Amino acid sequence: MRKHYRALVILRNFERRNKEHASLGLDHQWNSGWLTGLVMKGRGYGLIGDLVVGLLGGVIGGWLFSLFGLTARSWPGEILVAVIGGVVLVAVVRVLRRA
Repeated sequence: MRKHYRALVILRNFERRNKEHASLGLDHQWNSGWLTGLVMKGRGYGLIGDLVVGLLGGVIGGWLFSLFGLTARSWPGEILVAVIGGVVLVAVVRVLRRA
């Protein structure tokens, strides 16, 4: 239990430092995860899967966009960044599964 709490504290600290890079609202996570599922396989990944893909996609997309000096300033931009990050995440997972 302690490990999970520590991970949550680390995630919250990351959110505070990088608010523009990761959208951690449940609505943004779910929407971006669902849209990633539509783009990558034609349907969503289920509620929990969409939330996980949305969260990780937001982090990965924010990191990728920051490499180019770009940030999302509105909620549609945050969802777009998370969807792009989610697509990258799903593509990498698919490549690693095949290997």
